[in-house]
Amino acid sequence: MKPERILNAFLNNEQRGDSRFQAYSLKNIKTILSLLGNPHRELACIHVAGTNGKGSVSIMLSAILRRAGYRVGLYTSPHLRRLNERIQINGRRISDKELLDHMEHLQKALANYKKIAPTYFDALTILAFMHFKNNTDVCIIEVGLGGRLDSTNVITPLISVITSISLDHTALLGSSLASIAAEKAGIIKRGKPVVVPMFNDEEIKNVIEQEALSKKASVYMSGRDFFSSDIRQFDYHQQFTYYTQTKNQEECHYCDIHLNAPSPAQISNACLAIKTVSLLASMGFSVRETHIRSALARLQIPGRMEYLSLEPLVIYDPAHNEEAIRNLISTLRGLFMGKNFVCLISLMKDKNYALLLELLTSFSPHPLFIHPLDDPRSLSAGDIAELQKSMSSIILCSNILDIGDHLKHCMNGNTALLITGTFRLYEFARRLVKALNF
Repeated sequence: MKPERILNAFLNNEQRGDSRFQAYSLKNIKTILSLLGNPHRELACIHVAGTNGKGSVSIMLSAILRRAGYRVGLYTSPHLRRLNERIQINGRRISDKELLDHMEHLQKALANYKKIAPTYFDALTILAFMHFKNNTDVCIIEVGLGGRLDSTNVITPLISVITSISLDHTALLGSSLASIAAEKAGIIKRGKPVVVPMFNDEEIKNVIEQEALSKKASVYMSGRDFFSSDIRQFDYHQQFTYYTQTKNQEECHYCDIHLNAPSPAQISNACLAIKTVSLLASMGFSVRETHIRSALARLQIPGRMEYLSLEPLVIYDPAHNEEAIRNLISTLRGLFMGKNFVCLISLMKDKNYALLLELLTSFSPHPLFIHPLDDPRSLSAGDIAELQKSMSSIILCSNILDIGDHLKHCMNGNTALLITGTFRLYEFARRLVKALNF
């Protein structure tokens, strides 16, 4: 039996966007972990939260620490193609057999506790901790949703990292930036440092700093404690200088770091990762500048500004909220000045999809193709039909043949295809490119 089938027996908040989140607590997962001997307490962890960028920072941290010679556990979500991607050690995905073995162990532990029911994400998180125990030197743990009530928030990390914060999952996390920031700040632990970007919103900044102050946790903020400069952007990579400063005295200065990622937002993410491993070095980890340079130069971040084809140009990115879509459009305009884009998107009902569609239609002169997913959270064909009444540029494309027929009329030497909106569109995007012989 495939692990996915067993896991689907648990309540899947990822698929349902379950309203019971607000009443959720960490009591269940803590109880289950205690039955298993609390494997998470034996892990050295870095905890990463944020609206956008947390997956990229997690992958960067893993790459740097692997380059430094450590056995690195990496727990991320969601997956692009297979569930096994979420749990990795040194880039090796957990096997089906390993997943099933851990599940059997979990089910035996729960056999006499019928009233304790882990959610889908609880179960995955527990399986990750079980897999990492005794097999890792350090683990990078990415938050699934929010932070304060997320299943991963049972760990006491060496360092917490919070990436950008913007409006997303508002039905679950709150409708204001302050409320969302409070959820993210919930991962800050007493006496443990936290690394953050320079927040443009003072409200967010105040929430984070007040929570850190209450926990006596040192805050290291980009643009105040560490910086990037001399940024040069190329078609498929970037270069920048990283430096830190205390009382106007430079502590380190890394010139011309090569970053194998085209998006300017990744510079900010890379700086967060560099500062984090620098703090680890101060704790006794052997991480040097050469490890940082080598890892970032060879970086691979699947599914983020990924070029699925070069001739013609097909780009996939999972941007699914206003900040991410605006950053994506800005990046594409900077990299491909004068090139037109055809946009294919799938959207979730819990997003501000009207705004996202408005941004994309302003960006592209071509019709906007929307593909409905087999997902209860996705905009259905009926939902899209309603949108078409007010947005004549929208075209419903239910399958690859539909999209292919339309693309034949749009694509030319000066036109590229952008596929975006959700991680769940990635597999379809790859099949589309293959079917069209791009």
